[in-house]
Order: sequence, then structure tokens, then C-alpha cells
Amino acid sequence: MWKYNIEDKFIVKKKGKQPRTRIVAKCTCGRSKEMRLHDVKTNRIKSCGVCTGSCDRSLKATDSKEYRAWHSMRQRCSNIKNPKFPDYGGRGIRVCKEWGKFNQFYLDMGDSPEGLSLDRIDNEKGYSKENCRWTDYFTQANNRRNNKIIVYKNKKWKVRDICFEYNIPTRVFLNRLSECWTVHKALTQEYTPYRK
Repeated sequence: MWKYNIEDKFIVKKKGKQPRTRIVAKCTCGRSKEMRLHDVKTNRIKSCGVCTGSCDRSLKATDSKEYRAWHSMRQRCSNIKNPKFPDYGGRGIRVCKEWGKFNQFYLDMGDSPEGLSLDRIDNEKGYSKENCRWTDYFTQANNRRNNKIIVYKNKKWKVRDICFEYNIPTRVFLNRLSECWTVHKALTQEYTPYRK
């Protein structure tokens, strides 16, 4: 059984389900992890999953957000049956050799902060320590290849950025452009949300 020290213990209640006792346990390697107490007692969880110390690493923290990000990244880049393969592995995006093992990915990227997910800084390059970061949804959406670029006042803008700057909903701005409005008029014409 995994050796751990309980740091916190609490009850989680979900509507229509039995209350579950969860704990925050500290592994012998020093990493803390939240889990169901039942899973530890029944030996279902045997390790923190990422340490290089004495605990069993066979589980590989398959329930952690970091592991899921690593696994999804590898699937997109190497599994031709993955629906996202054409946009990743199919166009030459690869995972660096060092990240073939989850432990090295975790050592390089660390814990994912709350609300953030894995993102490549340069979408034309592969997954590596130098080209990856944990970032929010807005930044990721702004970093996509299919983002439309608008030139306004001699400056290049991504649609989301210019709409945010001029405080106009993206869909309204794009609708105005599709109706042959100039960029200036589409941005500066007062927008009043429809109310019943």
C-alpha cells in the first residue's frame, strides 16, 4: 500500500449521489494529491504517479489533469485514428523525445494552475519545454491558426483582440464586416444589445 500522510479530509456531496470522503494526502516524495479515501484504503491508488522516489510509479497518475494533457497531446500527434490527428500529427506537429515519458513532461511543465490548459506558443512548432505553457482559454483561442487578421490604423489585429479593445462582441463585428461595413465603421458604430 502507498505510504502517505493525510493533510486534509473532507466530504464531497453531489446531488443525487452518496457523499464521498476525500483526502489530500502527501506522498513520500513530498507531492500532495487529492483523492477518494476509499481508493487508497482498497489499494486502488498506489502512488502519486509522478515521483522518482520510492513509491510505485506504475499507476502514472492517470486521474491527474497533467497526465490527461500529456496523453491527449501524444494521441493528437501520433494516433492516426484520433479525430484531431489531421490538424496535429498529420501536418507534422510532433512531441519531443524527452516527453515520451510522462515523468519528464511533468518535471518540465509542473502542476497545471487552476483553469489553465496546455498550449503551444508557436503553432507551427511541436510540443517541447521551450514551446509549451499552461494558459487560459482566451489566450489559446487567440493563438489558433484559423484566426482572422484585421489591419486597422496600420496595425495587425486578431479579431478577438480588436473586439476586446473596442468593446464590441465578436459576432457583431464579423456580421458587420460580412455586410460590407468598413472596419472603422464596424468598430465605432454604437452597439446596443437587443432587449425584449
